[in-house]
Amino acid sequence: MKRLLIHVRTMIKFLLLVAVSAILIVATITLLYKPMYSVTFQGEFIRLYQ
Repeated sequence: MKRLLIHVRTMIKFLLLVAVSAILIVATITLLYKPMYSVTFQGEFIRLYQ
């Protein structure tokens, strides 16, 4: 029983580490890379941010 609890605790720690790592990677990519696109209306480019 004790070995089972040790394995469960180790697995929870591992999954938590993987989840935190994935969140940090996604957050970094989201902050560093801005989407590049253009919007046109009736053939004219529209600037969204002045």
